[in-house]
Amino acid sequence: MRIPCLTRTALIGVISLCASGCSFLFVKGPPAGHEQMRVVSCTDSKTLPLLDAIQAGLGAATAILALTDAGASNTRGSDILSGAGSAVVWGIAASKGYEKVRECRAAKELWALRVLGQGTGEVGPQSVLFEPSEPLKGPLPRRAH
Repeated sequence: MRIPCLTRTALIGVISLCASGCSFLFVKGPPAGHEQMRVVSCTDSKTLPLLDAIQAGLGAATAILALTDAGASNTRGSDILSGAGSAVVWGIAASKGYEKVRECRAAKELWALRVLGQGTGEVGPQSVLFEPSEPLKGPLPRRAH
């Protein structure tokens, strides 16, 4: 059974929107006011933004292949549109995801400097030496200058 071009394009669009943007849904940046919090909980892994970037690349490849297709295909226009559209949506999701991860890593580095009085000097997943399982008791320690 052959699915009409417009129906297939709409179906691809709906599936892309429902499945798109792992970073939009699952990557959490640092909470507001994290500078005063005893523990900073956010996403410091680049895995989900990377998956979004891969999906954006696949969408762009689909559009490029459809553009360079010399044959007169009935679906060429819809392939170009759906590929370019998914590349844009997934690309924005990847960009926002990477931004949230950078903010999270910076917030965790600030937390390490503020609470522990030390840091690694770089922002990354190993920059925070530990996160206490229980909230710290008493006032936050001051770093000696």
